Amino acid sequence: MNRMVIIFASLIGAILGMGTNYLNQKLTQREEEATKPPLPKEIYWAPFLNAIFLGLAAYRWGFSVTGLVVSVVIVLLVQIFVFDARHRLILNIIIYPAMLAALAFAYFNPLLFGEGFVKVWSAGLGALLAGGIFLGLVIVSRGGLGLGDAKLVFFLGAILGVLPFPGSPILRALIYGICLGGIISVLLLLTRIRKMKDFIPYGPFLCLGGILVLLYPCGFGLGVSC
Repeated sequence: MNRMVIIFASLIGAILGMGTNYLNQKLTQREEEATKPPLPKEIYWAPFLNAIFLGLAAYRWGFSVTGLVVSVVIVLLVQIFVFDARHRLILNIIIYPAMLAALAFAYFNPLLFGEGFVKVWSAGLGALLAGGIFLGLVIVSRGGLGLGDAKLVFFLGAILGVLPFPGSPILRALIYGICLGGIISVLLLLTRIRKMKDFIPYGPFLCLGGILVLLYPCGFGLGVSC
């Protein structure tokens, strides 16, 4: 892969991250529940994350349809990551259109396994499986997880799909997200950045889990089918 292509993709990612910051400011002004103050260095989060992840996407797929779709989904997930990390909210105005688009275009989605209606079946079952699991967790946790998390994993299930087995993409995304959430939560508690009674949003970790599967669809050399 041409190094200049990766640099160009990273630069575009940084610019899009600035756009994400602008969008988040506008959404914060419109959303009554978005009352939290900015996080440390938050202005750099989206540009940095987009630059890194879009550079990796360019390294993996170059200028291709798959690379474009991966990049669009990453930019969306980074927006959700930053907004949820600050406000503990995943906005319906963002996630509902994303859910609908993921299902509506499943037939053509290059990220899904199979061809034609196999893709549609994979997307639908992935969305229902992931969304159902987290909806159950939302009910059981009694506020420990939010309904926005269930909507987010519904979207991830639709965009990644449940096929192929073994190594289902959506199940791997959930496992990665849950593991990252557990590890980072423990570190935050040990460093006293957060206390036991503090709420730690789970959406950002789920976003990272999804991004890992987007960038490494065949896993990390562990023999995952893809």
